[in-house]
Amino acid sequence: VAAQQQYALQRMGLSAALARQALWGAKYKPESMCAQHVSLLLSGYDALHPEFPDDGPPDKDRQERIRLANSGSWRFVYDIEQVHICSKAFLDKTPAKPVVRNHAEVVARDFLTDRQGTIKAMIDAGVEKGVAESAAVLLTTQKGRFEACAVTVDLLLHAHQPLMGLDTDIARELNARSFGTAETDCDIGRMYQDPNAEDPYAPSIERLLKAFREDRKGTIKRLKKVGVRWDHAEDAADLVLAQKGRYWRCAVIVGGLLDNMGYEWGDITHHVDAINKGFYYVGSTVGDGVCDVDNMNHDPREGW
Repeated sequence: VAAQQQYALQRMGLSAALARQALWGAKYKPESMCAQHVSLLLSGYDALHPEFPDDGPPDKDRQERIRLANSGSWRFVYDIEQVHICSKAFLDKTPAKPVVRNHAEVVARDFLTDRQGTIKAMIDAGVEKGVAESAAVLLTTQKGRFEACAVTVDLLLHAHQPLMGLDTDIARELNARSFGTAETDCDIGRMYQDPNAEDPYAPSIERLLKAFREDRKGTIKRLKKVGVRWDHAEDAADLVLAQKGRYWRCAVIVGGLLDNMGYEWGDITHHVDAINKGFYYVGSTVGDGVCDVDNMNHDPREGW
């Protein structure tokens, strides 16, 4: 592995001696800037050459990813060559403190440098197209509750082992929807939520209450039009307006659906499924549906 990594660093622009020094320095001080630079150079090489050894120019659909991976790599090479950040003298005089990684900044740069290439890399790893596209919007605007999405996308794109592909387990994590809200971490609705609020879903629930109070019939019709079963929509109106018992989960999911219907990249399908097919477990027994009107008679702490 060390020989492959040295070869990779040389292909990224370092001399053999400096490549060896960089690998030594990264091992000597794993929390140093040297270690971070080496990791970024190796992942850049990984995007450039998916297989080892290199067997010629990459195919066309990797061209954009290559540009993305190598954008700025000269800075890492410069720091190792000219600033000597991987030398023993530099590492010994630099306090060993972890480099604080700004996940949001890193992934925003990925999307701004090559939006389509980054989305394609995510989709190729197994991320759903809609999730990858909403992540691109959420992480380039960096509004609302984008942090969880930024951390997971950064892990997917940058934390894989050199010379290995993107982690499909992390891709599955990005596709996963919260049982309580029907959202992914990168749901476009997160852009409109306050990260500092005690309940970031409160404004969405208020909008839903207003919609049911002012035009109950019209709101139910809108829900039915996108696929919510009529009886579930009717129950949701009764349950949410009562604001009693286990109403919160129904209110969040139905409110999220109505909100997402107005957003360009809003997820609708999974919210509709959560309303039509979601339910509470009580122990190991299947209980009421998410928006079943009987939920108003249950303690919110009962069931999950």
